[in-house]
Parts: sequence; structure tokens; C-alpha cells
Amino acid sequence: MGSSSVHRLRGIGLIAADTASVYDVVDNQSDKWDDGIKEFATLREELDPSGAEIETCYARYNIGGGPFVKDRDFVYTEVRQQLPGGVFYVFARSVDPAKEATLAAGIQSKGAVRGTMGDSGWVIAPTSDGHSHVTYVLAADLKGDLPAWMVNKGSADEMKAVHEVRKLALKKAAAGES
Repeated sequence: MGSSSVHRLRGIGLIAADTASVYDVVDNQSDKWDDGIKEFATLREELDPSGAEIETCYARYNIGGGPFVKDRDFVYTEVRQQLPGGVFYVFARSVDPAKEATLAAGIQSKGAVRGTMGDSGWVIAPTSDGHSHVTYVLAADLKGDLPAWMVNKGSADEMKAVHEVRKLALKKAAAGES
């Protein structure tokens, strides 16, 4: 059995679509590129004076262990913004545990283990030819003992995120959507 620890993953890719289209897929179609999402809720939304969108979110994930492994859930803050030059970023991190109970009151899922998310997110930057250079970083502690094979499989699945976003963005571009 593995022990509780932070798992860090990174995916990098080039996507032949503009940054706004790729960002739209990352931000609005996560249920299509992340098949582990079982439940999602926005708990609070605000707009920062700099123009950044800030959301506190709840997400529950099926980590693929069958009936004997509990789902993992997270309460986290996500910050999204477009920077000068067409760069988009999405930054996420677990909410401070002292604030978590107030923010997630009434949404605690039965049968899930509360994980923690370290500095995670996306950077989507334009290339000189109008495509997108994409970096995805995930740091998560799934908490509890999990078999090493399950952690390794989950890591491999999570690394497919950039590829799945690429497929959706290219499909969107082929359909003439932006």
C-alpha cells in the first residue's frame, strides 16, 4: 500500500488552436476531458479588481478503485484570468481547512475522503503562428492509503488531460467554433 503524499504531475503540449478556444475547453468542458469528475459545484464567485475571476469550488472524483476505494473530494479556490499578450491562466489550490467548513457547509459528500490540492492549474500561451502552448500542473494529496498501482494509473490518466483538451479544441476549430 502507498501512503498519503503529494503527487505532482505536469503535462505540456502544443495545440493547433487559438488560446481563447483552448481556454474555453479547459474552463467550460472539464466534464469532457476529465472523466473522473463525478460531482462539481461552484460555492462562491467573485471578480477581483484586476479582472481575475475567483471561484470557490467543490469537486468529487471517482479515482477508479472500484467499490472498495472511496472517492476523493476537494474544496478549492480557482483563479482565472487573461493576461496581456493573449495568455490565459487558471490557478487552483485547496481552501484553508479553517475556512472549508463554512464554505462547503451542506455539501460534504458521504463516503468520500477529502484530499488537498497544492498549486495546480493551466497556462495557455499563444505561439507566433497563432497556436497554443499549454502547460498543465497538478499537485494533489489524495489522503489515505492507496495501492501504488492505483496511484500510478491515476497519474497516467491525469497526464492525458492535455491530450484530451487538444482533441476537444481541434474538434471545436474544425467545426468553426471559437
